[in-house]
Amino acid sequence: MGCICAKKGSNVIHPIGVVSPPPLPIVAAELHAGKNLEDFTVVWLDANIDTSIDCQDTKNHLRQIVNYLKTFIDSSTCINYISSVHNEKIFLIISGSFSEAVLPVIHYKSQIKFIYVFCQNKPKYEQWIKQYSKVRGVFDDKIDLFAQLKADEKLCSKEGTIPALVLSPNVKEQSITDLNKDNITFIWLQALIEVLIRLPLSESAKKDLIMECRQQYSGNVNEQRNIDDFEKNYSAHEAIWWYTRDCFLYRLMNKALHLYQQLMKAHVEFIRSTPPNITVYRGQNISIDELNKIKNNVGGLIGMSTFLSTSTNKEVATQFHANTTRSNELVGVLFQVDVDTHATVSKPYADIKNLSYFHREDEILFSMGAIFRIQSFSEVDNGICNIFLELKDEENTELSNVLKTMIGETPTLQTLGGLMIAMGEFNKSEEYFQMLINQHPADNQTIAETFLGAGFVCVSKLKFDEGLGYFEKVLQICTDSLPPDPKCFAQAYQGIAVVNYAKGDAEAGNNYMKKSLEIYSKLLPSTELGADSILSSLQNVLNGQTDPAIVLQIIQKVLDIQLQTLPSNHYMIGMSYKTIGQLQQQLGEYPEAQENYEKAFEIYSKSLPPGHPLILEVSGYLATIHSLNGNDVLSQKYADLVMRNLPAVFEQLGASNLSMLTKNMIDGLENDDSDITQVYEYQLQTIEFLFKILHADSPLLLQAATANSVILQEFADNGAGEDDLLFAQKLLSIYRQYVSYGHRIILETLNQIGLIYFELDDKENALKHLREALEIGSKSLAPDDNLLINIQENIHHVESNAMNISSG
Repeated sequence: MGCICAKKGSNVIHPIGVVSPPPLPIVAAELHAGKNLEDFTVVWLDANIDTSIDCQDTKNHLRQIVNYLKTFIDSSTCINYISSVHNEKIFLIISGSFSEAVLPVIHYKSQIKFIYVFCQNKPKYEQWIKQYSKVRGVFDDKIDLFAQLKADEKLCSKEGTIPALVLSPNVKEQSITDLNKDNITFIWLQALIEVLIRLPLSESAKKDLIMECRQQYSGNVNEQRNIDDFEKNYSAHEAIWWYTRDCFLYRLMNKALHLYQQLMKAHVEFIRSTPPNITVYRGQNISIDELNKIKNNVGGLIGMSTFLSTSTNKEVATQFHANTTRSNELVGVLFQVDVDTHATVSKPYADIKNLSYFHREDEILFSMGAIFRIQSFSEVDNGICNIFLELKDEENTELSNVLKTMIGETPTLQTLGGLMIAMGEFNKSEEYFQMLINQHPADNQTIAETFLGAGFVCVSKLKFDEGLGYFEKVLQICTDSLPPDPKCFAQAYQGIAVVNYAKGDAEAGNNYMKKSLEIYSKLLPSTELGADSILSSLQNVLNGQTDPAIVLQIIQKVLDIQLQTLPSNHYMIGMSYKTIGQLQQQLGEYPEAQENYEKAFEIYSKSLPPGHPLILEVSGYLATIHSLNGNDVLSQKYADLVMRNLPAVFEQLGASNLSMLTKNMIDGLENDDSDITQVYEYQLQTIEFLFKILHADSPLLLQAATANSVILQEFADNGAGEDDLLFAQKLLSIYRQYVSYGHRIILETLNQIGLIYFELDDKENALKHLREALEIGSKSLAPDDNLLINIQENIHHVESNAMNISSG
């Protein structure tokens, strides 16, 4: 439907400027306008958006409810966007005309919270309410739509999900690095929180926050007023007051960290005047999956990923269930938390009724990172499940030791950047280190650590020249510093060595690497854990750059150092095993390479968050090596793992690294006797994904298309089978979907398909494709273009049944 005009008597707001992120690439890289800092997104799909003033008025009203609004006028772009954002909660507004085709595709996606059909023919589409559980209603009046959306936003923002991760009860019987995926994520979250709460407060923090918020809420009049108020009146001792106010700050703090210091002070006062034991409650709706996870982990831990509000009044908590409605995917729970106020805890909690904006009675606020033991659960007659928790300060010594290993005793601003790198968040870490550089740190050690981290990120993203510049700056700082710091030199040499290896200068790489290893040998066993992070984290770029036997000796020395200084399952040791496997594969030692790849995969799976780029990278190598060793079943298992996670690889590593990862894997499979149809399918999946995320004229896309063109050329020159022809036809179908009719890549593909048909003795289809290429090329290419001339020559050869055919 088009935008519905305001009904008679309604208030029409005149249009104001709304900043909308560009539609492509789908995953925006912009620091501000292209990034949602809140939990929720409104996606509006309607072919007639922006055709009237009323549409702009509707946009403005929607942004007063949920700030981040994405609009689409075609269904495919909308579906691609929804599929690309895995961590957002989406309210989808869809026109009736799109609903029949789109609802079956997106309804099951976990990121979709609720759906609203906005149309002019309400009776026609009311069937969707019964057919799809997430459809909240069919609306022909935007005022009714706004009211429902506002109620649902309020429901989801405070009560839609438990802000927690669960740690299994059997952790103490396991090595801390032998955990399932949820437990690994729990540990990384705790490490991140520990770093954040220990960081020093910056004088510029308020100014930076205001600047970010002004850009995030550009065009949102209500929130701009709140930001003005915050800028004029905020002070540190009112952090809780501002957090509890219904404005931009509360919503942002569900994705960030704030107010910890004030809560710590309030905690000290609270426990002085509180009985030794109290019980607090929280009523809310959670997903069935979350409830089952809690039920299956009685005796385990829950760690809060944001601040948690509770009440000492059970009736207040239970009233929530009477005042809200639940979808089929949600169930009602009542958390009952027993608190020993005399026990020592590292994460504060306090009664905030005198500090809150609303002055609500009986409200106890727990800090982000608070940990609770799951005691038991019981189901009651009214369908609400009681879950009994106990506040804990985690006494698992092994967990504490791992956190200490990850962040050290006194984490710095640079520690946070390093932690983001280790978690595979390369884009975020790049932004973060650039921010630190712009702040002009004062002392040499801080400057060196910042440049080192920035260089690390650059090399991770294949920006070798930029990374080398940072490492050379580190080396200059080391040279100018008194007294000299050996570790600083070792780290600088490591970075420079890695860049030289990556750029093909093996001799220089070896020289710098040897200098670094000599220093580390003298520092052992006192070397700090993070000292060899750059070398061990970037060994993948060493592959293929020098004599594998020489590099193998160097990496073995690195591994020896790591085994003396790191826990046995530390992810950096996994990197060394992976690199050793790469070198052994080059040397033709396939069984040995497979063994080391498997060691790397096992360590990564036990110590890194799920979907980490390093896990996917080594999966690609395992796909290749299992194929070389004749195990096609395992080869396909690992290859499928990579292909299923292309969006995650792109989000963290970027398109160039994604293309390189899949190319290396596919090349390895092509060089073996793997099922060629499966290899072709991987190629098609990759090229189609790249088209979805990149502009059609992107150099990377053209590079990938050129590689496929080379494959088709080989078919035409050396003979082709039916599988090869099918691959070429599917490739053409993808190109037709994403590039213009006269694009050169379509002409090249039509030309090559024509030659493949000729090789298969199908003259009729050969001429059909060649003549189509000629028809298009005559309109889009210059008469003397080599491609156009080549197409004409091929038509002549086919028509005359000539056997010597070239596709130029």
